[in-house]
Amino acid sequence: MNNPDESYKNNSIAYQLSEDPTHKRLQINNVKEDQFSKPYLIAREYFKAVLELFVNPTANWVLLAACLRTSQGIVLGQCTDRFFTIYNTEEYNYDYEFYVLSQVATIVGSFICTMGTALICDAYDNYNYMTKAYICIYTTLISIPCSCMIYLCTSNFWISMAGYFIENLLSSGWG
Repeated sequence: MNNPDESYKNNSIAYQLSEDPTHKRLQINNVKEDQFSKPYLIAREYFKAVLELFVNPTANWVLLAACLRTSQGIVLGQCTDRFFTIYNTEEYNYDYEFYVLSQVATIVGSFICTMGTALICDAYDNYNYMTKAYICIYTTLISIPCSCMIYLCTSNFWISMAGYFIENLLSSGWG
């Protein structure tokens, strides 16, 4: 089993970024340039940073959560329009409302989410390096009832659209 403390001793990119999150300076170990080519050095440092992900079990769980969250966004984008056809009746067709409101939810939600998360990270990242992780955790926890509003409430179009709007509002900056 790898010791997480041992991985920090090799001056990896991930460790340098976590030590100095405000300036984001990298000090990659200098190797004689005549010994290796520059693309090889860049690739080697990149793979060191990728391997850093698999040293810590918490990083593995975060990677799994990111994959699941991405899958949820893909399903939300590809299957939601077909799901909303259940509200169409002989008296009224909600297709126009769905397409207009989904575009508004995507545009407004993406803008507000991206700007809001950027402002929060700028304000609190200097005090707590876990700010980005906490934002991801909280938005994911809030997205669970939003998904229930979208897919489990099959009797009211407007409740499902409210859940869709909130889901877009929360998932755009970190999805």
